[in-house]
Amino acid sequence: MNKNIEEKIISAFIIKQKKERAKFELWNEKKRERFIWDITERKYFDEKYAHKIDLSGFSIEVLYQFLNEHGAPDDCYPLSIDNNYDGISLPLKFALEHLVYDGPVLISCIHGKLAYLEGEPTIGPPNRYLLIRK
Repeated sequence: MNKNIEEKIISAFIIKQKKERAKFELWNEKKRERFIWDITERKYFDEKYAHKIDLSGFSIEVLYQFLNEHGAPDDCYPLSIDNNYDGISLPLKFALEHLVYDGPVLISCIHGKLAYLEGEPTIGPPNRYLLIRK
C-alpha cells in the first residue's frame, strides 16, 4: 500500500465530507476490502470528476486506448479486492486484462488526475466510470 498515492486519489476524487472516512477505511487493514467492495455504491466520488462510461462499445482495448490518449503512463496503481494486485504498481495493460470485468476496482493512472473505476459485478454490467480531474 502506498499512502502517498492513495492520498492523491482521495484528495482529487472523493467528496469533501467523506475524505477522512475514506482514509480511515482504506488504511485500516480490517476495513480496506469492504471499502473497495463498496467503492461505487456509497457515493464517495465527486460527480464533477466521475464520468459514467457508455457500455455499448466498451472493451479493454478501447479503455486502454482512451487512457493512453489521455496521458496514462505504462504503470498504474490499483485498489482491488484481489490481494495479489491491490496497492502495488502494475503495468497498465496487465492490470486492465486482469482486473477489468472482475471488479470492484479503481485503477489510478495519473494519480489524482486520471483513473478507471469499476463497481461490483451484478446482474448485467457493473457501473463503470472514468475519473478525470485536470
